[in-house]
Amino acid sequence: MRLRCLSPAKINLGLEILGKRPDGYHEIRTILQMVDLCDEVSVGFSDEMRLVCSDPAVAGPENLAWRAGERWRDERDPEHRSLAIDLVKRIPAAAGLGGASSNGASVLILAEELARTAGGSGLLSPGERLDRLGPLAAGLGSDVPFFLGEPAAFASGRGEHLEPVAPLSDEWIVLITPALTITGKTAVMYGALDPERDFTDGATASKTRRKLTAGEVLEGADLFNAFARPLCAHYPDMERIAEIVGFYADGRYGLSGAGPTWYALVGDEASASNLAEAMRAELPEARIVTARPLAGPIEIHE
Repeated sequence: MRLRCLSPAKINLGLEILGKRPDGYHEIRTILQMVDLCDEVSVGFSDEMRLVCSDPAVAGPENLAWRAGERWRDERDPEHRSLAIDLVKRIPAAAGLGGASSNGASVLILAEELARTAGGSGLLSPGERLDRLGPLAAGLGSDVPFFLGEPAAFASGRGEHLEPVAPLSDEWIVLITPALTITGKTAVMYGALDPERDFTDGATASKTRRKLTAGEVLEGADLFNAFARPLCAHYPDMERIAEIVGFYADGRYGLSGAGPTWYALVGDEASASNLAEAMRAELPEARIVTARPLAGPIEIHE
């Protein structure tokens, strides 16, 4: 028996960094929103760990999906069963869209549900997934726990403390991923932060959360991301791209994660299609897709 799911990307509806913590991590405030740009993951029990991936470059044991399978086998399964994982990649790697974290979370969810199904139990709710698998997920990466739960969440701490929020509604999203590879991106981008210019108090993220709860339209100021300044400062082409996106999006745009993907929010499908076509003409080297915000958690299928 195998179980499968779509493994969604995410965007950050703003991302504030409050400062560095005693444990070496940074204290953040952000709102995470799943979108319907998805990889596909399927899992079955096997006599040994294996991963078949549509991108051979990320098919080895360092892949977070593989590591998630090992952690689940070693820490969650009394029978210590290995997993055969199939992964079809569509989310750009290291782009600020959480693809690897989503894949890791999907493997945890599928493995747990596979074991429960074999034992005759029903599916877990998103809250139950977080309760059972959250600590395991947090050990794999700060964004991994988010993908266990609801489609939108206010994240604090180093990103592992999650409170569900109202997801985006009546919006289309245009994702613009430049052809930029930043080796060791997380360390590089955190190292590029200037506390005087980039650290804030979290008030913008709290305001954005309130606007989502009230069903209000988000504006560009609500999408402030602490990594935008250092990204543009270190990679001048990113400033040009941000200016182009901002112009065509009427200022309703932001950076996802530590980049380099930018996104624009628009109100309808036609506007999203037109904006995407304009971006393709202006930025032929970038990968540009339209997406919708997800309204529900990851679903499991046989």
